[in-house]
Order: sequence, then C-alpha cells, then structure tokens
Amino acid sequence: MRAKVIPLVLIHAALSLSSLAQAPAAPPVTSPLTQGAALPVISEVSSAVSVDAVLLPYSVAKRAFGKETAQKYAAVSMTISNRDPKQSLIIQSALLDYSHWLFSGTFSGLNADTTTEITSSQQTNKKSQVSSAEVRIVRNQLQDAQLWSLRNWVIRSAVAAGTVSAGLSFASSSAYFANSVSAYSADFVPALSVLWPDNTQAQSDLISDIGFRTNHVVPAQSADIVIAFFPIDRFLTSDLKKIYLKEPAAFFNPSELLLGNKNRAALLAPLKSVGVITDTSDASANTITKAIMDYERAAQIANPSGSSKPKVDPCAAPVDKPNTDKSKVTDDECMIVSLLDRISLNNIHVVIGGIMSIDTNAVPATITGVSIDNDTTAATWATNAKVSATLTGTFLSGGSVSLTGVDPTATPLPGTPFSSPANGNATDVSLPVTFTITATTAIAPNSKLTFIVTKKAKDGSTTTSVPFIYAVPQTQ
Repeated sequence: MRAKVIPLVLIHAALSLSSLAQAPAAPPVTSPLTQGAALPVISEVSSAVSVDAVLLPYSVAKRAFGKETAQKYAAVSMTISNRDPKQSLIIQSALLDYSHWLFSGTFSGLNADTTTEITSSQQTNKKSQVSSAEVRIVRNQLQDAQLWSLRNWVIRSAVAAGTVSAGLSFASSSAYFANSVSAYSADFVPALSVLWPDNTQAQSDLISDIGFRTNHVVPAQSADIVIAFFPIDRFLTSDLKKIYLKEPAAFFNPSELLLGNKNRAALLAPLKSVGVITDTSDASANTITKAIMDYERAAQIANPSGSSKPKVDPCAAPVDKPNTDKSKVTDDECMIVSLLDRISLNNIHVVIGGIMSIDTNAVPATITGVSIDNDTTAATWATNAKVSATLTGTFLSGGSVSLTGVDPTATPLPGTPFSSPANGNATDVSLPVTFTITATTAIAPNSKLTFIVTKKAKDGSTTTSVPFIYAVPQTQ
C-alpha cells in the first residue's frame, strides 16, 4: 500500500489512521515530498484518505471565531478528504506533533527509557504532541468571555442604569423624569445595542459547526472542513506568542524578518541570546544573509541540475575557516542555516487519528444540545403551534427523533402532546426537526422535554442515543 504525498500550505500534515477492515493493517509506509524538505506522510489505511491543513492567522481567526479564541488558540483549518467508495472515516483525535521542532523539549540523542508502566486496560499519551481542544470547551470559553467583554459591560451598565432610575422615579418631583427614564430604556439602550452589535453568537455557531469534535464522520467519497484549536500557551512562551500573533509568517520562514528594518530586531535578538551573533547591527544581519546565500550556492554546486545522485548536504563536511571555496560553507554558516531551519514551524506536523467504518448507523448518536426557535415567545408553546428545533451532537445523520415531555411537577403530559418530529437536512453534527404541539393546553414554562435519536443499521439492529432533557424557558 503506497501513501500519497500531501504538500501543505503552511503546516505539513501527517495522517495516522487505523482500519476496522478484516484484513490485517499494513505497516506504516512513508514517502518523501517531491519538492522541499523530506517530511513524510504516514498512512496505515489506503491512500483514499488525505489531509490538507493551513494555519489561520490571528486576524482571520479573530474575525471568524472571536478575539478570545484567537488569542488563546492556534486555529488550523483541515480539509479532510475520504475517497474510499465504501468506508466512512471517523475522526477521533487531532494533534500537533512538534517533536522535530528545535524547541520541542525532546532531544534525539537522549534515549533513556522513560516508558510509563501501564496495564492492559491503559494507554499513555505521546510526548511532544499537543491535542486539539474539543469544540465544546472552545465554545464555552468564548461564551463565558463574551459576558465580560467591553461591549457587554457597557450594554449591561446602560440597562442597569435605566432599571435603577425607573425604580427611583418616586423620588423626583419633576414631571419629565419618568418620561425621560422611559425614553432612555425604550429607545436609547436598544439603539446602542444595534449600533454596537455582538457577533459572539454567530462565532459560537461557526465553532459548533466546523470545530473539532470526537467521532466526527467524513462519509465515503466525501470531504469536510474541520478546525482544530491548539492552546498557544502549551507550546509558545509569552515573548514568542507576541511574535506569533503579530507576525505568524516569521515562524514559518524566520529569514523573512531580515527583509524589513522594523522587524529585524525580533529575529536578531534571539540569535544574539544564543550566541549565533554578537550584536543586532546591520552587519550581523548581513552575516546571516551571507550564510543563507553561501549555503544555497554550495547546495547548487554539490547537486547539479539533472543529476541522479543522492542529494548532498553542504554542511555534511563544513570547514572552520574563511569561506574561499564556493562549494563549501563554514561551521558558523551551517549553524545559522540549521537554526533558521529548525526553528521554523514547518517542522510541526498535524496528525489526525481515527478509524474506518463501513456502517456509521451502527454507532449510537449523541445529543449535546437542542436549540428551539423563538423559545422565549409564548406563541411557540401554544396549542397547534409548529415548532422548529435543531439538535447538535455526533453521529446524528440517518437518525429519527422521538419526543416526550413532563410538566413542571414532573407529571407526564397527557395524551400525545407532540406530533412525530419531521427531519430536515441532517448532517453528522446537526439534525433539524419540526413538530406540532397537539396538547389541549399550552406547554408550560419549566416543562421538561426529552429528545431521543434512534438509528437503524444495515444489519437491522437499532441504536438509541442517551436522552437529552430540554427545559422550556420562561416566556414573554
């Protein structure tokens, strides 16, 4: 089985999957990139599955997922393609593997056995790997931060001021006080909310739609977008984090910082601190530039165009003396080039873990949330009202929804209070349904509705989800 090479835009992705097919899994195979550094793509299944990944810059992530998310997480957009004609891909994990990065904290020469003792029912994680945060964690963090944003502080303060003023109307002898307070609360505060909109809900919905979640399914002969969120503080210090948020390209090609006077110190200062150069002057910048040019020239001489011989690294046998031979580079020049290469984030891989499954309908659905349109409006819960709801979770595609309920006293609603829910265009993570309230009286606030998703597998067996309880909110 031959793995297909996948060159990526910014991050080289590695695919690591296991199969549920009856045939034994083939050993991992590797194939070098056709151009550039020889970074392998690993596959334990067929070449029908591929991953393309791109790191979203801070400015893009901020607009799409909110400032809180962009500052805390490195957002990596992955296009996962499954060209297998029969099997679905179930994604179970998304990782950043930075073991090849210079500052990974692991050293290839240290081979001490540090294996953790585990039992047959246990498994350990691997060092130098950062797992993506699950979508629910990222979404909840954004929603919590939204409550304390400057915009919402101002809006809540304005609402509080209006409420307090209305309560003090009796203390004013002015005939205009009450009217002024009423105009403030009814006109000014809503206008301020419109003038200064809050986009958090749309950002939260986008995270829910395409954020990484366990057991995400990519159907056969299909592709999907998944955004993985990796905690920046897990692998970057505060100083490096500032550079990453401001100049992410510098982490992929550090030598670009030499091209502009404004950002040159950001590269030269770290090189000075590790002893590569003695100062941050233009002369030191020229030294680095010369090292890069000498290395490239020596590489072209050592590997002439059209040669079928294995490529030669000019630094395999550098000389510690002034560079008079254009086919050689000095030890200092090799160290500079090696450092620039090893600190690049191109050494970091995206790793996707999962399994291949023939029938995902055999996997029980999971409901993580239920959203009902206009659920705080009394008319929504009236008799004969048609209700639109959206279930979110995993493995929802192919499922049918059943709905029961109890009143605020936990007494089952009499008769058949709801029509059979009708499914809309379902996906693996979203299942829209509509139903009609057929109860003789309106559904009271604080009633509990129970949603269950049932699926039927190809072998005729059925699976049901864990019941999800939805509480009817107070209505207006």
